[in-house]
Amino acid sequence: MSTMEQFRARFLVLALLALAMFAGISAVRMTYRHFRIERDVGRIEAEIIRLQEEREEAERALVALDDLTAIERVARETLNLKREGEQVVVVVPSGVPEAPPEGEAVISEPEQEPSNPVKWWAYFFGQ
Repeated sequence: MSTMEQFRARFLVLALLALAMFAGISAVRMTYRHFRIERDVGRIEAEIIRLQEEREEAERALVALDDLTAIERVARETLNLKREGEQVVVVVPSGVPEAPPEGEAVISEPEQEPSNPVKWWAYFFGQ
């Protein structure tokens, strides 16, 4: 075998090796792209299902609001409305200060922190 034939054989092997590497890299890239597309499709399908459920819930709420009593109930709950002539009673838990009447401002004096000698005296002698 002459040197020219050896050169051609080596060149052919290198060319085939480069072609095989290119084909392998392309196959890996296409496989990864396919994986990403399938993952995105799954996420989008889940989002579609969630949005359909929200739409169905909104449609049920809309049907429920066709009734005037339901509209009145929602208005009372969300907008704190009352009927004409009704009186509203607000129950305040114990320990919660009452709100001042409208138009009046309550000015509270800030508590003064004890001085350092008083703090130390209380720390050492428990008073």
